[in-house]
Amino acid sequence: MATVFRGEHTVLRRPVAIKVLHSMSAYTPQLLQRFRCEVRAVAKLEHPNIVTALDVGDISTSDGHTMHYFVMEYVPGQDLERLVKTHGPLTAVKACDVILQITGALAEADKHCLVHRDIKPSNIQVTPAGQAKLLDFGLVRCLRQELTSPGVALGSLAFMAPEQRRDASARRHSRGHLRPGRHPVLEPDRPTAVRQAGRRADRRALEPVSFTA
Repeated sequence: MATVFRGEHTVLRRPVAIKVLHSMSAYTPQLLQRFRCEVRAVAKLEHPNIVTALDVGDISTSDGHTMHYFVMEYVPGQDLERLVKTHGPLTAVKACDVILQITGALAEADKHCLVHRDIKPSNIQVTPAGQAKLLDFGLVRCLRQELTSPGVALGSLAFMAPEQRRDASARRHSRGHLRPGRHPVLEPDRPTAVRQAGRRADRRALEPVSFTA
């Protein structure tokens, strides 16, 4: 859908992240609507654990097309997926800290009736100081507006929740990635196994579970 570049704000002289939609030939009205929905969603949110929106616009290219772009703050560091691959699983303390930060970000989105719908380690950036930032609201859903066709599930397959792929359980799968350093249900890059695990989890969701606090 889009590519994110690192750039520099020519006036403020500060690094920024620029999200650019792909070639105009691939645009559809729904794609543009989702892009604008993401921009408006991020612009609404002011939270230390959510990437900040700085600017949005479009320019005409030499071939006569229109290029749409979205400028955000540049967040140094690594996304959580790369961080775990590079340095190994997070300690329990660090994992809990990241979870609490992102939970706060999701609570802020909830106040504005927004559902992220693509919670996964690669959409969580962690700075060298340990601050976690929630990225990529490209699949965001506003509960006051419906852009998804009935029966269509959006998100990243490996991190979709089994029970109708709801956002709350997607957060559970992402949390499970932090400590062991791998997907909590199955091996990576195994789409068939993901679907099978989802079917097994659907059945397990109907079974009563007991636990001791």
